[in-house]
Amino acid sequence: MKPKSKGDGLLVKGGQIVGEQDEEAASRGVTQDNALITASYAMNLNEKRLLIVAISQLDPTSRAWKDRCVDVTVYASEWADAFNISRNVAYDRLRKAASDLYHRSVRIRGDQSDGAEIRWISGQEYSKREGRVTITFSGKILHYLTDLIGEFTSYELLGVAGLKSTHSMRLYELASQFKGTGWRHIELDDLRDMFCLEDTYRDWRDLRKRVIERACREITSESDLKVEYEPLKRGRAVYAVKLRIEPK
Repeated sequence: MKPKSKGDGLLVKGGQIVGEQDEEAASRGVTQDNALITASYAMNLNEKRLLIVAISQLDPTSRAWKDRCVDVTVYASEWADAFNISRNVAYDRLRKAASDLYHRSVRIRGDQSDGAEIRWISGQEYSKREGRVTITFSGKILHYLTDLIGEFTSYELLGVAGLKSTHSMRLYELASQFKGTGWRHIELDDLRDMFCLEDTYRDWRDLRKRVIERACREITSESDLKVEYEPLKRGRAVYAVKLRIEPK
């Protein structure tokens, strides 16, 4: 794996782009196939941060992409600046995130009888001396990451840099798909499945307080979207939420 130079990275600090590559970094988007956004997967905050920084560097026109094996390098210094964390702990968090992500898979949603489960990354390399990790995307996952297949949602990395909850990042992605229409309907069972909540927060009040309200509040406060929700009922029971989405 050949690392990219440090100049290839993102320079974001305290919610603001800094450094000589302001314009390039500001315009760098994170593009995911909509099937991935509505897929079911579990991931902690640092894994999610690593994933979106790595995805933002992918180039579907590159030779490596055509060879179906793409290496992406992320430096701890970039990591610290992008998410406003101390450089003293940045490498250790980045290294652990890469290790954890290596063991993660994503279940692509299909119908009730068909689906697929694939690995996010197929390899990882790391160097404490150089302060970087390099992860490898290959095989089927590239079909879902390329902007040449299906419909996609592209959002700016700067828009999610301030989010500190995986639930907030996931809800942001779901909202970003529909920011053009201004609203989205999500059934609670689908939300639990996409967030891999399993048997946690089965009670609506817990799900609302600990997941939905917190995520909407953080997205509205720390991102480039304003997101509110409305509970939808069948009889007396809440079965879905309607997200109201407004770009800032």
